Amino acid sequence: GTFALTPVSELLRSDVPGSMRDLAIMVTSKSHWLPCGQMEDVLRTGSSGPQITFGTDLFTWVHDAANRDQWEIFNAAMTSFSSMTGHAVAEAFDFSRFATIADIGGGHGYFLKTILDKSPNAKGTLFDLPGVVKGADAAQLGNRIERIGGSFFNEIPAGRDCYTLKHIIHDWSDDQSITILSNIARVMNPAGRVLLVEMVMPEGPAPHPAKFMDVNMLAMTEGGCERTEKEYAALFAKAGLKLVTIHPTHRDRKSTRLN
Repeated sequence: GTFALTPVSELLRSDVPGSMRDLAIMVTSKSHWLPCGQMEDVLRTGSSGPQITFGTDLFTWVHDAANRDQWEIFNAAMTSFSSMTGHAVAEAFDFSRFATIADIGGGHGYFLKTILDKSPNAKGTLFDLPGVVKGADAAQLGNRIERIGGSFFNEIPAGRDCYTLKHIIHDWSDDQSITILSNIARVMNPAGRVLLVEMVMPEGPAPHPAKFMDVNMLAMTEGGCERTEKEYAALFAKAGLKLVTIHPTHRDRKSTRLN
């Protein structure tokens, strides 16, 4: 007559470190569950699951006012994802050399705030769509973070020392990714850095979480995918950047950054 949570079910609580509750809610909500159910048609037609299910891409669909509940679920899940990777990234790389750090596609700012906690002398810029940054809690962000709304396909805040993109590039095709990176390369400080937080697809056939995520990108995005080191280097070169090195985190099976 006694019931208790297992270690796995603990992760579905909302009040534990590394909780995956919001991610679990998102992947079982209609925004993801229904499109993923169209995998047979995705493979046959080359169209994405959201296009087949909703008639448009995922990001356009969740931004529709009629799907406000799904938009809230999506944002909560992205913050949850940041809570898993943000601290690992902040511990694995020294951000203290930068005076200004811009997080591009930074959602509600959890990742940027985590970085700035390790860089007490730096100031941050949270950049995302206007409706996204408007939903960020200004009080929680503090006075070191400014919020700027816009599209990374058009114009990026200029003159920062460091630009971070956490799980952004894997959402987009090569051409779209090059546009995003080129927009940053054009306005960043000459001695600045671009850091991607992404999985790196291994070259060989061994099992790896990136391969599961690659299938998810196939189902859910318009050309998004996980990439190998060589593929990232090629993207950087076409965008006017150079891949310097890869910094594995202590959770390197979940998150790897490119500098």
